This record gives sequence, structure tokens and C-alpha cells, in this order.
Amino acid sequence: MTKSGDLETQLTWILKAQARSVSVYDREWTSAPVTTPTAIEDTKRAHRVRPFVIATIGIAAVTALAIGLNGMRGATTTRVATRPPAAGLSSGHSVSWSTKQVSLTADDFSIVAGGTTYTSAGAKVDVHSDPGDSTYQTIELTWQEHGTEMRWYIYLASDGTDWWATEMRTYNGRGDWITYAGDRFRTKLGSAFSGDLNLTATESGVFGELHVHGLRLQAFIRPAACAAGGPPVVVESPYDPIDFERGNANSRILDSVTCTPVADQSPYRVEWIPDDPSVIQFGITDDCGVLATGTCAPGTYASVAAHPGTTTVHLNLIEVATGRVLSTTSVQAGLGDRAPHGAIAEGTSTTSLP
Repeated sequence: MTKSGDLETQLTWILKAQARSVSVYDREWTSAPVTTPTAIEDTKRAHRVRPFVIATIGIAAVTALAIGLNGMRGATTTRVATRPPAAGLSSGHSVSWSTKQVSLTADDFSIVAGGTTYTSAGAKVDVHSDPGDSTYQTIELTWQEHGTEMRWYIYLASDGTDWWATEMRTYNGRGDWITYAGDRFRTKLGSAFSGDLNLTATESGVFGELHVHGLRLQAFIRPAACAAGGPPVVVESPYDPIDFERGNANSRILDSVTCTPVADQSPYRVEWIPDDPSVIQFGITDDCGVLATGTCAPGTYASVAAHPGTTTVHLNLIEVATGRVLSTTSVQAGLGDRAPHGAIAEGTSTTSLP
């Protein structure tokens, strides 16, 4: 009777002979896409006929030996381990977020932090931008998922010709940041970036992944108040929604041609008029806040007292010398059914000449 060790020796010899008979094709990898699935199959058939025949013969021989070996040793069970798809590569969740300054949509979006995948699916996402100025903006996304807070912040810059992202951050599932450093998305001002994003980073011992497929991102969006054919000087609210968390609200007086803040604001003042004063009241101040440059028109920066409910607020740009309304912008404002503090105002601004 043949010993099992001899069978194993023969089996090893057959497998090695099979491996030596199979041609190995050295291929130069390229990022250029292949033509069609049909062309791929044709190539496989043209180059792999001989290996396929040899492999079939080899498999038959191996099977015969394995049957004999099992007959002597008794039946055995083979377990094949399969590796699951990489986490976060596909969430099947499309997103669409925007502020007055930045618009972001994607066909597929996910963040992996510490082995947990976050997609924002079914979550209420707080979308906010630091309006900054002509050189700096952000889009800041915050939501609750898997019992913790998740964030995705993108920091943006412009040189007046192009715009790009200087840095991105996500939370790590533990209330701290994972930073994805490096400039990305460089695009002409006024145009949107389109493409995919697959990044990894490790910070504070936590491994993170950021996957965005079918990304369409546009920053430094020209304010709607600067529409062609409108008044030469306009007022706008840079926040959408307006951030009232610190008990104040900002507006900007812009040159509608350049869409940049007017340096000398002394000929103007801004008034805030809510349709329902029981929902929100504004205290007009002479403080310019952080968004104005040069001289400051009274009312560009207003204190806020908000109460549950919503209402429309009208921002009027007044010419001090004549009392004439030069332009007006309207937003929806209030706290909804929430308690006071942290009021928001949201809506699309429209500017018109009286």
C-alpha cells in the first residue's frame, strides 16, 4: 500500500510542474481605462487558452490524488476564508449640502473612523459656512450617527483666479479630529470641481478613511445680491442659515459689480424688520462685527433676541442723506419649535431696486 507521505510528495511534484508550465505575462500597469468588458474577455481567451487546458489537466490529477488520500485518512472539511469588501468604499448614499458660499453634492459618501462607517443617512445634518472673505471660506457639516457626533469640515482658499481646499477634517468617533492635509480640488473661480475622493489618515491612534464618489464641489459662489442689472450697492446676509448662536446677526454692504464689501459705508445704514416681532427682535448697533471693512454703517451688525416660531426678516439698505431704500434682502428667521438661544434664519435672498 502506498504511504500517505508518498502521495503528498507526488501531489507536491504535480503542483510544481503545473506552475512551471503556466506562462507568466509581465504587464505594465497604467491608469488608462480599458475599452469594454467584451474586449477584456477576448484578451483573456487569446492569451490564456494554454494555461486553461494545463490547469484543467492539473486539477483533474490533483482531484484524483485527493480522493485517494481522503480514502485512506477519512473525509476532511476545507474552509475558504473570504475577505469582506473594504469598509466605506460604497455606502450607496447620495448627499446634497449647500450654503450661500459653498455647494457640495456626491453620488456616494462615507467616513470610516476607528472601524465604524458613517454615511449621514437618515440624520439631520447641520450645514454651515464661515463666509470669510474673498480668500477664505469653509463648509462645515455636523450630525449625530451611531450615538456620537460626526463632523466633516473643508477649509477653502482663493487667490482671485482659482479656488481649492487647503485641508479637510472629520471626527474620529471619539469627539476628536482626523486631519486630511494637503491642497486639493484646484479649480477656476466660478467653476465646480468634479471627481472622486479616497483618502486615509491616522491621528491619535485612530485610522480614518474618507470616500466621496461623484463629488461636485463649488466654493466662493458669487452672492445672488450681485446679479447683473441690479442696484450698484446692495445688502446681503452672508449666512444661510444665519447664525444667531451668539446673539447677533451680520449683514454686508457690497459693490454689486465687484461683489466685494464697500469700504466707505458712511452714506448708508441697515435696518432689520421682522414680519412678526414676537418671534425675533433686532437691536441695531454701531458695531461692525467681523465682516465689515473700513467705516461701518449702523445696523450692519445687530443684536438678536429670538423666541420659538419662524418669521420673515427684511434687511433694507437705506441711503442716509435721502432716506431712500436702495436694496432689500429677505430671509426666513426664527427658532421653529425650539427654545430660545441658538436661533437661525434661513432662506434664499432676493435683492431688488424699489
